[in-house]
Amino acid sequence: KEALAGVHPATLHVGASSAVTAAFTCATLGFDGKSMRELLRALLQSGQEASYEEAAKLCWACAEVRAHPREALALIAHQASSEGEGSCSDPVSWLRLAWSTLALEGPEGEIQTFLKAACQIQGEQLLPQLCPSDLRPVQQLAWHTQQNLGEAAGSWSSTALAAGPQAPRGAQSGVPGLPPQTEAEKTLSSLLQHLRVPHVLASPAAAPGGIYRVPVWFPE
Repeated sequence: KEALAGVHPATLHVGASSAVTAAFTCATLGFDGKSMRELLRALLQSGQEASYEEAAKLCWACAEVRAHPREALALIAHQASSEGEGSCSDPVSWLRLAWSTLALEGPEGEIQTFLKAACQIQGEQLLPQLCPSDLRPVQQLAWHTQQNLGEAAGSWSSTALAAGPQAPRGAQSGVPGLPPQTEAEKTLSSLLQHLRVPHVLASPAAAPGGIYRVPVWFPE
């Protein structure tokens, strides 16, 4: 992975499309080293020439590893302004771009642009098209969509949220129906308590369990 990520896409015999796929795959594995970021930067420089699917993978990778947010948001804006030409057969790319915009704190209007068509997608048709690394981001997007669009969110959002673990984590091990806290949750909660920050680990009243690795709700 590192050897590939250090190569400028223009020098790859397989072409920029395969370089985008390689970057996307590395991001799904959590690889965010220096060479990965250099590859993403090089791909973003010619990003407006990328296909809709390639742009979605590239922006998703940038959002996942938190690399080059300004450039990624510029590419997202370009895709939003083009109104997704030719994207009608690729709902996964819509959702990847929408989640990338959400994760990079982009404009809500652009999220809605990508979700307009997604609202018509049937969840049973969408889920088989997702790769394993898509599920959690799509669930995060589905929850955000339900909070902001209500009934207009579309059936795909309910199906996506029902596809993953929904049970909230208990404060103590052995609580009936509630799995014990993970080490990450215990550590984060302990730090927040030390800082005197009021918080609640994921519950049905806050966020569906399972859509964030360490879900925390901060009451107003």
